[in-house]
Amino acid sequence: MKTVTIVQRRLTHYRVPFFEDLKCNLEENGINLKLIYGSGASKELLKNDGSLISWADQVPIRYLFGERFNWLSFSKSVRQTDLLIITQENSQLANIKALINRPSKKIAFWGHGANFQGNDNSVREHLKRCTNHLVDWYFAYTDASVQQVQKTGFRLDKITCVNNSICTKSIDAISAIRDPVILETDRIKLGLGAGPVGVFIGSLYREKRLEFLFTAADLVKNVISDFQLVIVGSGPDVEIVQQYAENRSWVKFVGALHGEEKARILRLASIKLNPGLVGLGILDAFAAGVPFITTDCGIHSPEIAYLNSENGIMTQDSIIDFVEGCIRILSNPKLAERLSRGCITSASKYSLQNMVTNFSSGVIKCLDQ
Repeated sequence: MKTVTIVQRRLTHYRVPFFEDLKCNLEENGINLKLIYGSGASKELLKNDGSLISWADQVPIRYLFGERFNWLSFSKSVRQTDLLIITQENSQLANIKALINRPSKKIAFWGHGANFQGNDNSVREHLKRCTNHLVDWYFAYTDASVQQVQKTGFRLDKITCVNNSICTKSIDAISAIRDPVILETDRIKLGLGAGPVGVFIGSLYREKRLEFLFTAADLVKNVISDFQLVIVGSGPDVEIVQQYAENRSWVKFVGALHGEEKARILRLASIKLNPGLVGLGILDAFAAGVPFITTDCGIHSPEIAYLNSENGIMTQDSIIDFVEGCIRILSNPKLAERLSRGCITSASKYSLQNMVTNFSSGVIKCLDQ
């Protein structure tokens, strides 16, 4: 049985279902999956999004130079592997060593293809592009990632677009229950009235542009008097959120929620707002059938490729345009219904099951060549 080893700097809770399902899928195809991971940097630990997997190996990691670089001790654990899959990050010094020493028969990258939040002309990005030619395969997050990798001259037939995803089973199940009594009970528990509900769900840090969100929400409230906002999340900027919600009875801050608890919030939502960095959280909106709105802020992750005019809105990067977009959705039932249907369609396309199938297919192709 051939062995594939995936190395992750840290393991987040939303990745666990993927690795569990991928392990089963690969075993059905006669391939053993090993997972090696470390732990997050100090700021990441504040997000409270770490997790464990019983069959995986957690190894020591050292953060260096103000946590700008790190060393994950995995080289001895991958000497018998047939395919080593590592992330394409310049900060991970052990990965660079692996590219040079080649501890496994084949090596692949799993990544964005570029730093979507960084300077494309920087020295670090140039070095990253150069390392593409040191691997045998590339597992790209989205179609946007595939395009970035292709630009470096990497062969398309050695790129697998995985369509990065997360498990949304809880959201799927809860969203399907629309009993008016249950919905009203959930509203009462949160202290919500009968008006439209906007939801922000995500880690609370600078790139999420929380001050932008606050200003926009206040302006929407000025136009739609019964508008309410629920903020779900945790992170370094939690105090900013607490201060904002403290003096606004129509704003409910509930902290970090996962699974069914998060799904119940989404079930009440009329719109999901995210003016800053958009990543995997867009899939929550798709699964719940909640229209999504963001801005063209230039710092999104590759998953922004999933957004189109049928499932959400991307406005110009201005508060006025963002507010107008929110009001359009909240005051136009036909538009909201069309976007909701588009979200459900997108949820089916960008499912975790499809990601597992795509990833597994890429592993098999790589090993066969």
